Amino acid sequence: MLSGVWLLLAILSLTNYHALIWAAPTLDKPCPRYDEFSKSRTDKNLSKGRHQLPLQRPREECRKFPSPVLERTITRLREKIADPDLFRLFENAYPNTLDTAVLWTGFAAKDDADLPSASSSTTTDEDLAFLITGDINAMWLRDSANQILSYLPLLEPSESPKSIAALFRGVINLQSRYIKITPYCHAFQPPSESKIPLGTNYAYTLNKVNPPYDRSKTFDCKWELDSLASFLQLSSEYHNSTGDMRPFIKYKWVQTVEVILDAVEAMRTATYTADGRIAPSGYTMTGQTDRATETTSNNGLGNPVKYTGMIRSTFRPSDDATIHQFLIPSNMMFARYLQDASVIMTKIESQEAENLNQRMRTMAAEIRAGVAKHGIIHHHLFGPIFAFEVDG
Repeated sequence: MLSGVWLLLAILSLTNYHALIWAAPTLDKPCPRYDEFSKSRTDKNLSKGRHQLPLQRPREECRKFPSPVLERTITRLREKIADPDLFRLFENAYPNTLDTAVLWTGFAAKDDADLPSASSSTTTDEDLAFLITGDINAMWLRDSANQILSYLPLLEPSESPKSIAALFRGVINLQSRYIKITPYCHAFQPPSESKIPLGTNYAYTLNKVNPPYDRSKTFDCKWELDSLASFLQLSSEYHNSTGDMRPFIKYKWVQTVEVILDAVEAMRTATYTADGRIAPSGYTMTGQTDRATETTSNNGLGNPVKYTGMIRSTFRPSDDATIHQFLIPSNMMFARYLQDASVIMTKIESQEAENLNQRMRTMAAEIRAGVAKHGIIHHHLFGPIFAFEVDG
């Protein structure tokens, strides 16, 4: 019979003893900040092409959201992309959101859960996912939606909390919570469940926003119509790819859509009433700044507009203030995904959903009519083209 020492060595040899002793220090090595890690080429695997591009992915244990389906996709495309430099660009870029930007995933706490009623446990089964865009601990509606929409080809139905589907659900659910907090804002603080420290936005004290917002929940508040359109797009794409209705029925997605409709309706008004008075506006903003793009004219109302059926957007997706508030691309995007999201609403059996479905379809048609009437101009060389911004 082998002694205890020899038995231990035999077990270690079967499990690759040398691999174990060499791997151990790697597991104890702290993960570097990605913004620092990505600046260096030292000790990185270089591509075999002319440009010798470094592999910029973090070590496996430092990746935020490991995904087997993502790794299989990268492996498959390695054989499809012949140019080694081009493949390295793909290998670095495509997984970057999952590797670096999914700062936290988990489940909603009972007190914060987006549920009609919560169980007796401290947490629920409502997926949440907090994504950052850069080095700021804040989540932008448009950015986070577009970051994970990159993985739409990998999306398939799954109940696993570690799946791409759970990540989509988590972003939809957290965005839904954010929009109900304040629908005119575009960037938000980490959820309380994550225990992530709140970000500091020094512009808060320089901006005057109405309605005011809670800086412990909202990071920044620029009214950008495409932010709400992105939520509707993300919802529609998830539903179309998976057929899963759970995020839309079990949680308060229906109420979020109602909040969206009420918010944008308040931004469809003309600047002035028929008798020349200032009309109420759902959102106003002025900023103390030396950049014209960071504030608005007319005491926060923006440049005057007439009623067109379209929706005013105080800021562009670039965070720059609009000049003429009917931003055509954002209105077209909103109308498209409002119509798409109405399909989800038709599958929810309630009078509330039926009423909202009708509102969604009517508003989408009115926006399209406004774009057709006011958003097309005649160019002397190219004929009819869409304008970028108009005022009616």
